[in-house]
Amino acid sequence: MVKESLSAQMLPLTDLAKHFWSMQAAEYIKDKEVDLAELDGYKDVISEAESWIDSTLGTGVIFPNSRRRPEEIILAYPTARMFITIVGNEYVLRRFATAVSKYVGVLLENEDDAKIVFLATTPGNLGDRSWQLVYQKATQTKKEVIGGRIFEWKLFFTDYVNVAQNFHDAYWKLVNRPVNRGWVYLLKPDVARLIEEAIKVRIGRSGLKPSRELPSTKDLPPNLREAVERISRKVKKRVGELQQYDVEGLGGGESAYPGCIKQILDKLNRGIGVSHNERLALVFFLSNVGKDTDDILQAFSKVPDFDVARTRYYVEHAMGMRGGGTKYKSFGCPKLQTFGVCSPQDEWCRQGKIGPRTLRGPLHFYKAKSWVLSRRKEEQKTE
Repeated sequence: MVKESLSAQMLPLTDLAKHFWSMQAAEYIKDKEVDLAELDGYKDVISEAESWIDSTLGTGVIFPNSRRRPEEIILAYPTARMFITIVGNEYVLRRFATAVSKYVGVLLENEDDAKIVFLATTPGNLGDRSWQLVYQKATQTKKEVIGGRIFEWKLFFTDYVNVAQNFHDAYWKLVNRPVNRGWVYLLKPDVARLIEEAIKVRIGRSGLKPSRELPSTKDLPPNLREAVERISRKVKKRVGELQQYDVEGLGGGESAYPGCIKQILDKLNRGIGVSHNERLALVFFLSNVGKDTDDILQAFSKVPDFDVARTRYYVEHAMGMRGGGTKYKSFGCPKLQTFGVCSPQDEWCRQGKIGPRTLRGPLHFYKAKSWVLSRRKEEQKTE
């Protein structure tokens, strides 16, 4: 397998495996000069890379196999990127970028502070240039206290704005953040979330153009060719299924939401608390129609007892980013009726049917309604 050889400036091999997305890990692989013929013999690497793409198409977040050797994890990342490039699907690349970034966001919340600073201040890791990120451990004699809270992290405002502009939640708006002399003061979960977003953007913007010319699928060595063929079949099947629930892809948006979901959102928008089952129903539904963590947090932000850190934890658990990695499906109509959450505002809901078919649940409603709205939109264009 790949030999272990690190320069003094690099992270230890075990850390490189955790941060396989980093420039340090890329340099490690570059030094190994692994060609396609050699890579074809690393079946565990190929299997790991393929499993990451399976997770990308499934739960939407990857978790490296802890039983793999560090060098196998490190090499799995460029291998997965190569597979996605050969398959040539931008949608899969975007989902992969999100899947990797979600893994990083969870990882960094418990990462050593000095390592976070090192990764963020290394050019190329979070963008073309390094971040101006500072960590200073609070002590009894030296600490930054703003509004009664102790802040140990600060990021220069240009780096902050460059990433935070992608968030919709008012929590991230610069006017709502403590700022002093150009420095934005942050909590560690904030830093982790910002880095998560920066990585998603970096991977997504890299596009499908390879850094060097790649052979066609038929010219690949046998193990790599078989992996690409399997992935291509999965992508062909799964992308259609995923995009049919994609808010942007369908174009239905909130107008395609069923009455039960609209009712919960209406309560939240008016600052009215909702039950535990209503919260679960909303989180499961929104995560399954393509909403990201911040979009879901925004939905709960007007509730008087809103706690961003606690809510984020439960939302990420429901989305499969924590715990066992299980992404929960949206509740069906029978369960919602049992919970007393059903709100039959639409004729489909009142009849319990969409045409001749039984209405199964909010996702079934959303898919059908989005299709109807899309057809109406197309018809209006041709009139």
